[in-house]
Amino acid sequence: MHANVTVCTPARDAAQLLGRYRAQITRLAWPPEQLRVIVCEGDSADDTAAQLQAWAATDSRVTVVDCTTGQPHYPSIVHPGRFALLARVFNAALAAVDLIWTDYVLFLPVDICYEPDLLARLQAHHVAIVAPLVFRAGVFYDIWAFSRESVAFPPFARAETAQRLGADLVRMDTVGGTVLLSRAVLQAGVRYTSDQVDRGLCAQARAAGFAIWADPSLWVEHP
Repeated sequence: MHANVTVCTPARDAAQLLGRYRAQITRLAWPPEQLRVIVCEGDSADDTAAQLQAWAATDSRVTVVDCTTGQPHYPSIVHPGRFALLARVFNAALAAVDLIWTDYVLFLPVDICYEPDLLARLQAHHVAIVAPLVFRAGVFYDIWAFSRESVAFPPFARAETAQRLGADLVRMDTVGGTVLLSRAVLQAGVRYTSDQVDRGLCAQARAAGFAIWADPSLWVEHP
């Protein structure tokens, strides 16, 4: 029996990405009636908001949350202003989740490419927090968020994954990006933090008694 899953996605200036994003959601190997989508949008200079509203008007499973902040659009850098903005937007998406209906939240960046069985394989582990690995052009990408035994993951080739991590679930200190969270995690008050974002969420989760895992047999592409 499948669980009820809410996909949470932040989106800004994502008009050129939304066609692929919607197509991937449609192809997910999951019963459509057990899937909801929350997209948190704000401050876009293109027609991201209009596209999302048009989608929501034709699909009752889709909710668009307005999170206009007036803040600049930071590049992908380690910067306190960017972290505070990301946490604000990410948490606005989580705040819109119906925790009575939802069993799991799949936090999914708008630009990620993945296989249709991603959600099914993550949920099949039946753990509180689990993430796939994140690669870009064949090299591990998310060196900010992923750490194990107090050591951050370095960039490494995807072909090296099995040698480095094996094929089974790996206990982690922190993960980030695409993450599956159980309802219990959110009910415990675990959220992204303004100073550490993904790392802060994981620190809160560990403090609340939740184990954090990565599945080295699963990967997503950050284009």
